[in-house]
Amino acid sequence: MADSSLTYFTCTLGQAAAAKKVVSSNAKTINDFLESHAQLYPRLPAVGFPVPVPNGGEWSSKVLSFEDLCKGSKAVAKELYPYINAGNIGKPSCVALLCSSSIDLLFTWLALMRIGTSVLLIAPQCQPAAIASLCKSCDASILFHDPSHSDLASSAAYLPNTNLIAQLLPWKRVEKDVIDIIRVNESNSDFVPLYEPSENDTAYIHHSSGTSTGIPKPIPQSHRAASGVLPCLDGQKSATFTTTPLYHGGIADCFRAWTSNALIWLFPGETLPITPKNIILSLSAASRAETEASTPPVKYFSSVPYVLQTVAEEPVGMALLQNMQLVGVGGAALSPNVGDYLVSQGVNLVSRFGSAECGFLLSSHRDYAVDAEWQFLRLPSECKSLCFEKMGEENGLLRELVVRKGWPHMAKTNRPDGSYATGDVFEPHSHIKNAWRYHNRSDSQITLLTGKKFDPAPFEDAICSSSNLIRDVVIFGNVRQYPGALIFLCRLTGGNKEEEAWNVISKHNNEVEIHSRIDRNMIAWITADELKPEKSSKGTILRGPTEELFAAYIEELYKGKSQSPLASNVIDSEVHSVTASIVHEVIGFELKDDEDFYQHGVDSTKATQIRSKLQTKLSIGTALPWNVVYDCGNIQE
Repeated sequence: MADSSLTYFTCTLGQAAAAKKVVSSNAKTINDFLESHAQLYPRLPAVGFPVPVPNGGEWSSKVLSFEDLCKGSKAVAKELYPYINAGNIGKPSCVALLCSSSIDLLFTWLALMRIGTSVLLIAPQCQPAAIASLCKSCDASILFHDPSHSDLASSAAYLPNTNLIAQLLPWKRVEKDVIDIIRVNESNSDFVPLYEPSENDTAYIHHSSGTSTGIPKPIPQSHRAASGVLPCLDGQKSATFTTTPLYHGGIADCFRAWTSNALIWLFPGETLPITPKNIILSLSAASRAETEASTPPVKYFSSVPYVLQTVAEEPVGMALLQNMQLVGVGGAALSPNVGDYLVSQGVNLVSRFGSAECGFLLSSHRDYAVDAEWQFLRLPSECKSLCFEKMGEENGLLRELVVRKGWPHMAKTNRPDGSYATGDVFEPHSHIKNAWRYHNRSDSQITLLTGKKFDPAPFEDAICSSSNLIRDVVIFGNVRQYPGALIFLCRLTGGNKEEEAWNVISKHNNEVEIHSRIDRNMIAWITADELKPEKSSKGTILRGPTEELFAAYIEELYKGKSQSPLASNVIDSEVHSVTASIVHEVIGFELKDDEDFYQHGVDSTKATQIRSKLQTKLSIGTALPWNVVYDCGNIQE
């Protein structure tokens, strides 16, 4: 049973600074850190990759040491050097990277920093216009990509007024495995970088989800912020398994493990979707490595709520979670019912809360044997760099989390005094001091169970302003698989109001990110004048109270009992064609019956939309498994 002692998995930046347990000041940059660890701990395992095998056999694994990371970054840098060197004088410009979460991404990223460039990490979910905008704002003219994202990279590069070159990773041109480059037994002591970065130089750049404008904004991370402010504890006997992609929080997970000399296992996201089956196979591969290669056992499991929920639904998955010392969840709010159930089953569940702007801020780490309040983040009494500020009388006990000047890492500030108002709203525990539960975003941002986020306000405004049939729109979806909407219609006579209104919504659906689109079966049409959304004295919609008022409508939609005209019984002979039609509708293009969903861009959001449509269209009496799309793999199955 885990206790409340400090661990690298739960130690916040504030706790690390207070305990003076941070990385040595001699390692000013990421490159310095890798050099130092390669010399001090050359054979210590640093990163593990489960390796899938076809036909359902046992997976193998690749485990790389700190020496492998250091030497490999130089070896791959030599491969990339010719593409970066041309025409550069002094400090090289930023280079963009668009890859699946894989060993290719890991070493390309490390190699580019070794050369001396900053690296823009682009999430594959971005649209071409968003990619081009990010590259332009970061002054990146080269976009390295893997084969699976060639079309997306080319689409971004071909946009008008875009000075961007899409470049396939060089070893992929000759179908060479990056592991062969990494483990070539030759000295790289003669490697000379283009530029020697300082601790304050930008190492890599994450980006926002673009919730307000549709265009993501870059969030730079300095070399110091990446590793210099993280906890340095003894983690050699406790490995972490994370499902978080490297281009999101996976890099932070890596550094958090590495600065404490811990091994981290990364989910093989290049070829497979994140499903309970594949997670179980990954952990089995890690377990075999423990026996065969004497790697430390996996004691910490990290994921977003959606992944955790699906794993917990499988008996084998639940058993694995119960055997973990700690199970961390973050990136979005986990359903209270799911979290409470996990805790009741003996899972040591810990919420971890942070941001790209300020790093790891708070967790619900506690004495798990006696404290079941997993939702409540604990603010150490000695921490003066974090505070919860009152938001006005109308908000009652709700407070906004503010990061004050003096916090170990702040990539940006938004107040004159040098502090950063996070926009995240919390409520206090009724009797546990300094314990706070996440409530919502002050800017109305919706965070889906998958971790994807969007601001519904621009979408709502666009719909309302496009039709005199619609008086109000309220989009919902917090802690849900996908969003829905309450559409308040005007009482006009004649015509099919719902059909006309849907045409308006459908048009705007095509203008927003895929994960924020509203499915027709997820709309509650409200025509009665006496049914209105809750509004403030200024006339703005109060999202929370409105969702409470119409909770029955919302729950009915998520139960799949919508009375949409799309719902109908389908005879057996038509199931195949209906399924193909639904897949086409969701992904926007036709797939052959045997073509793999995941390999053709069906992410978790699209998968849940397909499942929802199948559930409703086929009038299935029992609930389909959450992973039915990935488990089947293609239309034919």
